[in-house]
Amino acid sequence: MNIHQAVADSLNKKGILPFSAREWNVLNVQQVVYWNTRNKGEGYVKYPEVMAEVALIAKQMQDEKAREVQ
Repeated sequence: MNIHQAVADSLNKKGILPFSAREWNVLNVQQVVYWNTRNKGEGYVKYPEVMAEVALIAKQMQDEKAREVQ
């Protein structure tokens, strides 16, 4: 859930807004990730900017954890 909140906050700060809402929230991000995960074989990605941000935030969180372990 932390990743989804971080992604929502980041997208809102960047001014990237969802089609049908005023701002991103945890549930919007979760829904997009779930939809893209279930339909990844069809070749269409809904909100590619969200998926790119999820990957970026996940990588940042992973790097932070790796630094804490060292």
